[in-house]
Amino acid sequence: MILPKGVRIKRTRILPYIGGMITNRSISAVTIRTTIHIHPDRTITDKLIQHELVHVEQWAEHPWTFPLRYAWNHLKYGYKDNPYEIEARSKHE
Repeated sequence: MILPKGVRIKRTRILPYIGGMITNRSISAVTIRTTIHIHPDRTITDKLIQHELVHVEQWAEHPWTFPLRYAWNHLKYGYKDNPYEIEARSKHE
């Protein structure tokens, strides 16, 4: 898959680990602005990249408040029913 201009993938353990602690689940990737941080033990698939690219778009839409919005929705609805995750899943299901 060709990434949009300015988007990059970085292999790292720490951000997916922290994201997993926050969401209380094992996660493969965390997106911060235009960088997709993927755990080195996870396979990079088109489905994973498509999902994370939606988060890149969400960051672009609300560059200063997205992390707070995401966290609020996570607390209110949980990971599965977080509207940002629902949107990201809908783009590749």
